[in-house]
Amino acid sequence: TCRPSQVWVQVLQDGMQPPTAPAELLYTEHDPSFIVDCLLTKDREFVLIFCQSRESSEVRAVSMGQEGARAVLLRERQPGVMYHVDHGGGRFIMVVDERSGGILRQRVCTTSLEDPEWHTIVQPPPEVWIQDVEIFSEHMALVERRGLRPALRIVPIPRGDLRLIPNLYPKGYDVNLPEAAASGTVGTGMNRDYDSRVLRLFVSSPVQHTQWCEWHLTQRTLTVIGPMAGCYNLLSGEDEANRSTLQQAVSRDRTHIPLTVFHTNQAKAQGTLLQGYGAYGTCLDLLPEHEHAVMLDRGWNLAFAHVRGGGEGGRPWHEAATLQDKHRSFEDFVACAQHLKRSLPGVPLAARGISAGGML
Repeated sequence: TCRPSQVWVQVLQDGMQPPTAPAELLYTEHDPSFIVDCLLTKDREFVLIFCQSRESSEVRAVSMGQEGARAVLLRERQPGVMYHVDHGGGRFIMVVDERSGGILRQRVCTTSLEDPEWHTIVQPPPEVWIQDVEIFSEHMALVERRGLRPALRIVPIPRGDLRLIPNLYPKGYDVNLPEAAASGTVGTGMNRDYDSRVLRLFVSSPVQHTQWCEWHLTQRTLTVIGPMAGCYNLLSGEDEANRSTLQQAVSRDRTHIPLTVFHTNQAKAQGTLLQGYGAYGTCLDLLPEHEHAVMLDRGWNLAFAHVRGGGEGGRPWHEAATLQDKHRSFEDFVACAQHLKRSLPGVPLAARGISAGGML
């Protein structure tokens, strides 16, 4: 099969000289349900070997400063526990998803090779789901979903022993993001410098170009660098705020399903295009497309259904519509369509499933 399952090490020579020794096998994953990936930590101290399945994960760390270093296991895989790791300041920082009493919880922990215990340093509120973490020498940036809407929170990392601090989350602050974030996507860019005081991020929506921004961690100011190459505006920020709404449809099991709607500026809408995805724990891409401009100009509304099975609400939102519960993705999509028919009477409705959402 094409499943990545092995990690090899090759010692390179200076210049263009060929290696003097053959590559050595460092790790083999024998469980066919797991795949293997490698990443370099931000401080370039370790190579991390990630092993992950649908239900659990485990990580091994290989020191970059020691020739012939072995892969040290940080925590054995456990059913229902998934964790993602980076390293800086002499400690590993990890985002942990785990089940407790049948409920999926999330926390940020610290550990080290000398002290393998997991010490919780960030405990977000239940309504917050952390999608990504960028660590710096003095700050931690949390890319979040709150009520299925994007958010960005900066948490200071104090000097000293983090194991003595119960929860850093209340000590952080929220970033005031551009208007496009309210109906779009927020993510981090290339942040390679562990000692940097600047966080690079992007903000986009289906009707505005993707904006590259820099958040100054100490000054707490946002600088918009400019649009991503090849991107464009369909609506101004003011128009988007006036013509976009976040609505709620009620699914068959009474779960509220978010629905982002962009309204045409035509006197009478010619139709509404409802789009959905709901697969692989990935968010529905709210990125600008040329077809969006054409449809808005021709009098069509654009609607995006954030159905379960996707990643808008993190891992719980994804797992709520997988395997034997996949029917919930379809029920959510139908509920969004019915909501639009009621809220926009007389307006024709068309539907489109994107990629794996074609099953909808």
